[in-house]
Amino acid sequence: MKTTLQDCHLCLSHLRTPDESGRRRFCEEDEDSWAAAFSSPFAIDTQQKLLPSKCLRRLVDKTQVVTDNPNRYIRTREMQSHEVVSIATMIANILGLNAFLCCAGALGHDIGHTPFGQVGERFLSQKTGKEFRHDVFGVVVAQHIERK
Repeated sequence: MKTTLQDCHLCLSHLRTPDESGRRRFCEEDEDSWAAAFSSPFAIDTQQKLLPSKCLRRLVDKTQVVTDNPNRYIRTREMQSHEVVSIATMIANILGLNAFLCCAGALGHDIGHTPFGQVGERFLSQKTGKEFRHDVFGVVVAQHIERK
């Protein structure tokens, strides 16, 4: 039997993370805490936290691969992040999942990367004696470094 997208439509909606389960950690300096009364916490993360963030803007000049010669067709981390957002939200909508939650995760998935990607992670792991993980560091960047 052949499965189609129609067969998958909303098939995971019973697993959807409801907006009400999102919890905010407001700091005194949070300028957008008023939005919590009007919007999904995941939409706030996407639209008021990640999209205007410095850490996302820093991805503009970072390439996914390092080349010898300048190449205008090389994909940047920022462009790749936006492509991941596009795919993740489309899949979330098809499956009936929380699209804003998927969008926030997709948008922030690369903000903890070191220069030189996995090579940089291995270098830091060797130098510190602890495993460096960009996904964990991304949370540190978003919650502590970005807010300063």
